[in-house]
Amino acid sequence: MGREGEGHDECATSRRAKYYDLDAQRESQLLAAIPLTWLTIVVTGAGTGVIIVLSNHTRSNAALFASVIFCGGIGAAIGAIANLTAFLGNKRFQKSWTAYFLYRPVVGAGIAGLLYVLFRAVFTSSTAQPQDLNLYGLMSAALLVGFGSKTVIDRLALLFTSIKDRAHGESVFRSLSAARDGSYPKPAPLSRYRGYLVYTLEPRNAILLLTVWLQTTPSGDAQSQLIDVGEGAPAPSVTYRAMILAHNGSFAHPKHADITWRVRDAEKPVGAEFYLEGVEGDPQVIVEVSQRGRTVAVLDVSAARK
Repeated sequence: MGREGEGHDECATSRRAKYYDLDAQRESQLLAAIPLTWLTIVVTGAGTGVIIVLSNHTRSNAALFASVIFCGGIGAAIGAIANLTAFLGNKRFQKSWTAYFLYRPVVGAGIAGLLYVLFRAVFTSSTAQPQDLNLYGLMSAALLVGFGSKTVIDRLALLFTSIKDRAHGESVFRSLSAARDGSYPKPAPLSRYRGYLVYTLEPRNAILLLTVWLQTTPSGDAQSQLIDVGEGAPAPSVTYRAMILAHNGSFAHPKHADITWRVRDAEKPVGAEFYLEGVEGDPQVIVEVSQRGRTVAVLDVSAARK
């Protein structure tokens, strides 16, 4: 009787969990109507603004800028609608993504406007007349920039991060030294370290958790890669930077993280965690591991989940 009662309780608990999951899924599907409606309004309103600008025979700098902003918002909204409908069709939409889809047109319009200002500053004269510029070319570029605004932001962030990480690296160091005395000294040596970089990729509901850590021996349960760099005696502590270079998801957080290994904690795995959202199909992630701005390993963790 006791075993039958326990089995009945387990079945009831399983049914309740299933119902809770269904309720949460229905709530997410209904909540998705908010950003979907907003994106549709953005496309309609911005499209109307573009028509008004085109119907105005007197072309001005303000009209050009407004058309670029409108087209950037339209492109971003179209891209967001495509992603959102795909998530709804696969029943993978999460409530936490609502703000992302609501602000996607704003981001697309801002990026398009920023690149337009850079274009006018670099490639055209300050006295150039609006009539001399190709309006339809600018609008087409703004649509494409807005549509791929996420990719543009990721590439700009990667560019600035690379510049920051290597600000005191080999190229700057050599340039400063060459300007001072005309010589090119050798770059600073890497700290001595011999160990293994271990990584796993595990699903957590609709999110993938990428964990990267250092340990002295290879792992029997996870992917491992040997790191053997530097010369001389092992350093008492070594800091590596793990940076996500590319992935096939919609969002990755954080973009990079520092991993510090210390001799006194050699037996304790030290690592970092990255969260990937919106991955469709087989995950594809490329991670660069660097020390003092110099790449020591590149991980293809696409197969780590298998």
